Amino acid sequence: MDRNRQVNKVVHFLLTLLIMFAVSIAPAQALLKGGTWQELNSVTGAVNGTAPLADGAIIPLYQGSTLLDPSKTHDIEFSAMPRDFSADATSTSMRAVNSTDTEGDL
Repeated sequence: MDRNRQVNKVVHFLLTLLIMFAVSIAPAQALLKGGTWQELNSVTGAVNGTAPLADGAIIPLYQGSTLLDPSKTHDIEFSAMPRDFSADATSTSMRAVNSTDTEGDL
């Protein structure tokens, strides 16, 4: 009889913990699902005083001395390490993506 009470107490305690955990998670899940993460009807405007000139840019990527064409798929050996790759991030070497988007909203 005593053993049943102890088991019941443990079960009730664990159920209480489970319910408390579920109740505390529910508001967080509702916040994550509600609202939009991106405003579709807004523009970016100037960032640090500089107006955007395009949606993005293509940065030249090299594997060793070979330029990897971004429009093609390349087979890279499994043994390739991150140090084998380099990028040229100078403003003169980058190509604009959607250069007609001057407000950041297209």
